[in-house]
Amino acid sequence: MLVENTQGALRAGQFVFSNLYTPQTRVILLQTYRVQGFGMGLVRNLSQILKEIALDELTMIKNRFIEEFGIPSENLHKVAFEGDLGSILKERYCKPQNLTIVIGEEQNLMDHETPYKQLSTVLESSCADHIFYLNENMTYIDPSKILIVSEKTEDVSVLYRKYITELSKKHKRMLEYNSANGQVKVINYKDTVFDYKSGISLVNKKVISAE
Repeated sequence: MLVENTQGALRAGQFVFSNLYTPQTRVILLQTYRVQGFGMGLVRNLSQILKEIALDELTMIKNRFIEEFGIPSENLHKVAFEGDLGSILKERYCKPQNLTIVIGEEQNLMDHETPYKQLSTVLESSCADHIFYLNENMTYIDPSKILIVSEKTEDVSVLYRKYITELSKKHKRMLEYNSANGQVKVINYKDTVFDYKSGISLVNKKVISAE
């Protein structure tokens, strides 16, 4: 679970412990930090300070998960690494394993120069079997598809639709919208549609193919 900001981490935690967690689950709380170029002595000192800050934030999040969801402390592992997220994922989390990465969207995302950068980095840099991206909707990504689950298909913002469409083309993955009212929209996909939320085949439901 990425813990790059408190709001996103709490959103991710709510999802993980309500939908994915079992007593055998090992949850890694990951935060990264970077030191800008200064004098070597200052860099060493600053690196240690930033690591301590990251670990303090992770401890706060961990304690909140223990308190709110009753998760045993030994099932929650705090990890703070110096460096960029993409490199860390490639170096440490790109081995054959049953890995799921959960990202909670941060607050004021549109103020960023490159919104949704975390999701792009995770998809390009990790070997995760499953990726969940949580904003007002839920996006699920596996090696063959990108599935967006929302209350209504039109609830997905225009900006996010554009971003996720480009992402699906870049990574050659089927893009599917699945709303609570039962409407399914499939883009660049010709075979059976599968609803990962309910676990049933949707071939008999109304399917709208995008042009």
